[in-house]
Amino acid sequence: MGDGSLTFAIPVRDPRGVEDWDAVKELMAITLRSLFAQQGPRPRVVIGASPGTALPPLTDGVQVVEADLPYRPLPPEQGPQRWDAILVDKGLRLAHALAAARPQGHVMVVDYDDLVSSRLAATVAASPDAPGWFVDAGYQWDGGPLAALLPTGFNDLCGTSLLVRADLLRIPADPDDPANLEWIKQTLGSHKRWHGLFGLEPLGFPGAVYRIGSGANVSGAVGHGRRVLRAARRPARFVREVGVLRPWAAIRRGFGA
Repeated sequence: MGDGSLTFAIPVRDPRGVEDWDAVKELMAITLRSLFAQQGPRPRVVIGASPGTALPPLTDGVQVVEADLPYRPLPPEQGPQRWDAILVDKGLRLAHALAAARPQGHVMVVDYDDLVSSRLAATVAASPDAPGWFVDAGYQWDGGPLAALLPTGFNDLCGTSLLVRADLLRIPADPDDPANLEWIKQTLGSHKRWHGLFGLEPLGFPGAVYRIGSGANVSGAVGHGRRVLRAARRPARFVREVGVLRPWAAIRRGFGA
């Protein structure tokens, strides 16, 4: 069972596969501020990164675990090969990070450009033995003055959306053992299975902000302006796209931004 603590785990891509690493570092610094803006007990943060990766300034409570993986550029074309490479890379970085950190409470995987609600640590502390929660409602934000509310289905779009009790993850003691690769790839590499696999409950409040249009993620999601323009010739879709927009200034404090 859990001890009421919360560990955020961030898998960091190899800088050699990123066009503008300085921009990534700026985004990661914003994410780290968000993670530590919790209203409840102070969380831990563990980062799985390649040896020698330049990171933003780190505070107490951040553990960096070097995952010495062979560098393999992602296949440029969308498709099964690219997706499989993403699952392996992300899964192994998380497996190394979590094997070293040995969390005793709940774990939340966070993409390094996303933000999280300041209410998460208190939620975990109040129900330490719960299997976990999924973020059903959340926001999309492209860095501008507006954010889009996603009232349901947020966890289908964004990986920063699941809190799971650590013992359920079956974190392998030796992430490099080939016998563990399939579990690592299918479970730690993708968040898609967690909801059904672990019996998670909906969080009950907007739990995260999915940062889009930054160029740092691999999803290809576009910003709000382009989405509204695309919908301009379809009145029903236009109303739907505009209707979910909210002022970022009214939201940001709840996510430590």
